[in-house]
Amino acid sequence: MTAPNLAAPLPVYSLASASEAVRRGGLRLTSARRLVLGALSRAARPLRAEEIADSGELDGVRDQLRERFGFEARFSHFPLFGLCEPCTKGAG
Repeated sequence: MTAPNLAAPLPVYSLASASEAVRRGGLRLTSARRLVLGALSRAARPLRAEEIADSGELDGVRDQLRERFGFEARFSHFPLFGLCEPCTKGAG
């Protein structure tokens, strides 16, 4: 079972402040994170992962996962679901 994130939300007011919050948290600001933050910053309301994926904002994430790990991501549910490289090639 996934443990909930109990941390208090960070007040971010712009894409730049959200990016800085990611860095302050010790994370790299990868292109995938930039895509997600960009989609969230342009939205007029909070978005579900499915809504970001449906808008095509996560196409770059899908491409990176496929290229780096052979993983075909499907964003129909928040956890990443897809196929490993052997399964994608029909071996599994």
